[in-house]
Amino acid sequence: MALLNDIHHLTFITADLDRLIAFYERVFGAQVTLDLEEECLRHAFIKVGPHTVLHPFQVSLRHSSLHAPRPPSRYSKVSWEAGHC
Repeated sequence: MALLNDIHHLTFITADLDRLIAFYERVFGAQVTLDLEEECLRHAFIKVGPHTVLHPFQVSLRHSSLHAPRPPSRYSKVSWEAGHC
């Protein structure tokens, strides 16, 4: 019995969305179906299979400093950093 049949989408953080997109297009023939910038947060949907989409968020390195204040528990790290750009 398989643990998973497929994965709908996978979300992660990158410092260079253009480079990440270029890699998946070149190596896996992936297709970008959405590339959106909202306020100071950029993210994309990259189709890598019939039912699987990668959903990377670009976060500036200057906003992911080890010395940055920690987000309150009710916020995800991405939403906290997006609001503090």
